[in-house]
Amino acid sequence: MSLPEMFCYNFINITVIFSVNLWLSGWFLGQTIYRKRNRLKVIVPAIILTDLLISFVVTFSYQYNISDWKYPLGSFLHVYIIYLLGMCYRKILYHKKLSVCWITFIFLDMLQSLAQMIIFVFQPGFVYHMADPKERILYSVIISGLAPLLTILFGFLLKRLKTDKAFGLWIEHMDSHPVLFFLLSFSPILQHMAESFIHTHQLSTSADNRMVVVLFLLIIFIILNYTGREELQKLLLEEQKISMQQQNVYIENLENIQQEMKKFHHDFNNMMSGMYLSAKEGDLETISKFILDMSSDFNDQAGGQIRLLNQMKQIRIPELKGLLLTKINRMQKENIHCELEVIYPLSKLSMKTTDLCRCLGILLDNAIEEVLQKEDALIFIMISCQSEATTFCVKNRLYSAVDTQNIWKNGFSTKGPDRGVGLSSYKKILERYHNIVSHTAVTDGFFLQEFKVQEHEM
Repeated sequence: MSLPEMFCYNFINITVIFSVNLWLSGWFLGQTIYRKRNRLKVIVPAIILTDLLISFVVTFSYQYNISDWKYPLGSFLHVYIIYLLGMCYRKILYHKKLSVCWITFIFLDMLQSLAQMIIFVFQPGFVYHMADPKERILYSVIISGLAPLLTILFGFLLKRLKTDKAFGLWIEHMDSHPVLFFLLSFSPILQHMAESFIHTHQLSTSADNRMVVVLFLLIIFIILNYTGREELQKLLLEEQKISMQQQNVYIENLENIQQEMKKFHHDFNNMMSGMYLSAKEGDLETISKFILDMSSDFNDQAGGQIRLLNQMKQIRIPELKGLLLTKINRMQKENIHCELEVIYPLSKLSMKTTDLCRCLGILLDNAIEEVLQKEDALIFIMISCQSEATTFCVKNRLYSAVDTQNIWKNGFSTKGPDRGVGLSSYKKILERYHNIVSHTAVTDGFFLQEFKVQEHEM
């Protein structure tokens, strides 16, 4: 088999394997390729170039028998070059952190390797001679046919067992599990050490110890699943905590409305007595003034709370609703007038909920701090959920000058030491997203901060 033929053969197999990898990323882990105008000009060449480079590495390794070197450095070099290329192509496609791209590629590659090894277990001691056309076709059927089908079957099985969310959460919070990150990153070396130990101590009668590989991979998946389910349990507990906070705030607001309605009812009876005499005398001017005063009093006492709850009904993200209820409840206790407007229901967003709450929380805390204990304290919150984008806007009355050039610097603050980290953190979070545009302005005595999350191609 000539070198060009081997290269073309490997390119076809690698393309099939990478197609399954992309499918698993989107369907199993919920990772979607970052799309932007003219991004196809980048995505398609990136996929083709990665397939070509990995095909070249595989062909080169086969041509020079790297796997047969006396020491396994050649095999490790071969594997980690593929891992690095896979990490780079995921970075281009998904625009995620390098560590996430690295570990996701290894995780999905191990899932595909598990499918291949399970098939090879049923062929103990069999070595494929690629020069033989029949054996080459058989190997191709396994690598490009049976193994991808088995991998997809694994994906459906894991999805059915709801382990996809566990694995997704583990990848999202892997910074808190450095041992598992190390375990996955050095899995080829650990796998080789396990094979060498068993072979040296003659614990296995199988020449190639393929069952050892299967068991090793299964153990890693079990550990990852257990860790991921721990993260899922933490998330559920956090959601329950937020739900309890929401219920407490709702109950408190309803109690406030009830108290205000009692006051209004008492005042209403007194005012009606006065209006009765005015009506009897035909004093229309006094009656008109009474109606205006009564409407104003109702808005001041109970109308605002009712409008707030109606606006909250439009927010269907529990964490975001909990954040807003907490902040608005604090504003009410500090006698800060708050206006909330939610345009169209908000149920999902192409931004991590934790990042959304952190960003909005920073803006609200800064706004509260600016107007705290000030006369006519006022904060506007606007959430506009459109089909193309969702806009979050926080606007507060301004009582001091704002240095819009330096407020983003870490540690910069006009309010004393150990301050000024909020907006720098806010900026760093938004910089991780290529579909978010932010805007800051000082206008008509108000300080305005907003960020827009694009839901489709820009």
